[in-house]
Amino acid sequence: MKKIAYTDPVTGGLNYNKFRVDAELILKSNKKEQFALVCTDIDNFSYINYTFGYKFGDKILAKISNIINKNLGTDELCARRSDDTFVLLLKFKDKNSVKKRLSLLHNKCNEIKSIKDNNYTLFMKKGIYIIHKKEYDISLIVGKAEHSKRTIKTSLTNTLSFYDDKIHKELLHEKALENSIASSLKKNEFVVYLQPKISLTTKEIIGAEALVRWQHPLEGLISPDKFIPLFESNGYIVDLDFYVYKKVCTLLKKWIDNNKPLIPISVNVSRLHVANNNFANSFKKIVDEYKIPSNLLELELTENIFLKNVSDVLNMINALKKMGFILSIDDFGCGYSSLNLLKELPVDIVKLDKGFFKPDGLDKKDKYVVSGIINIAKDLNLQVLSEGVETQEQAEFLQSSQCDMAQGFLFAKPMPIEDFETLLKETNNTI
Repeated sequence: MKKIAYTDPVTGGLNYNKFRVDAELILKSNKKEQFALVCTDIDNFSYINYTFGYKFGDKILAKISNIINKNLGTDELCARRSDDTFVLLLKFKDKNSVKKRLSLLHNKCNEIKSIKDNNYTLFMKKGIYIIHKKEYDISLIVGKAEHSKRTIKTSLTNTLSFYDDKIHKELLHEKALENSIASSLKKNEFVVYLQPKISLTTKEIIGAEALVRWQHPLEGLISPDKFIPLFESNGYIVDLDFYVYKKVCTLLKKWIDNNKPLIPISVNVSRLHVANNNFANSFKKIVDEYKIPSNLLELELTENIFLKNVSDVLNMINALKKMGFILSIDDFGCGYSSLNLLKELPVDIVKLDKGFFKPDGLDKKDKYVVSGIINIAKDLNLQVLSEGVETQEQAEFLQSSQCDMAQGFLFAKPMPIEDFETLLKETNNTI
């Protein structure tokens, strides 16, 4: 019973519950040493699962756990917290010694035979919190290390981050925002902005993407990059998405009732909706309540949503497609794209990620890749939209490559609904 209760089924090592119990005992009993809590995860580990299979991925996690545990000293611990995230309790002397130990462990993990044989390199993000004396709340300690890890923008150089005063202030600010989410949703403090989608052939506005801003009573207008990651981590993204769906349906209903020009509006679907088997029905219920034709709504699913629970995603997409909604793959090409997605999924539109368009212009390789994806998509009877278009050169290249639509600052930034309606009216659907 103890083995079942305290052993991680994937790695065979400690599970997170046992880690919390043992770590607290160590901190309370070992008063001579100072400790650091490390939270680390493997960047894009879902790619390994998707490419080589979940059994292969689980074996890699077990080997990583084994390597780390073999290199721990007395009163040091390691456990898999969830998915590909590990937590470590290490003795702390100074920052350099911790950096060297973590670098050594990382190098040893990349020596795993199956990793080397497949020419794959593990990149890890590491958040580190130096534990103070008489600080025993493991959940709080892990939370601080986790928050420090989330401040790392890229792990391609095996970046690590120590928790400091700046991060502490960010965490307090995040907690304050988190505590006000529920009331802010009730008070309608979240505002829908629209960004036009332009036909590269006619230069008309043929659609729009719904984006959200937080009109905070104290902090003013907060951009989504400041709060969407928070909402995704605490689950409130589900509530926010449905809030946006209702706002968009309200707008479309107003346009219909007032005989305004009608264009489809796209909304984002969070990966958390995949876990809800009833999402398609819940979405359809809102649309039916406002009596909106299904072809006026496009649901955007990010490419990375397909790297886990593929069968669940397919079931959800097929259900939405049968209901008549327009479906698109968003941010295509931002991660480890599989062109198989294009032939297997019943989607209508592929949105090329803005990362293809560099500030210093398109080089030959970029053009080959972009035009290649467009050609494949067109052969599969899919429409293509490029986002992040900022220069005339980019627009002309896309048009010559038979790309259907574009979205970006060259044409218009995201704007309040009233401004969008004015733009649509003044230009008579042309820009």
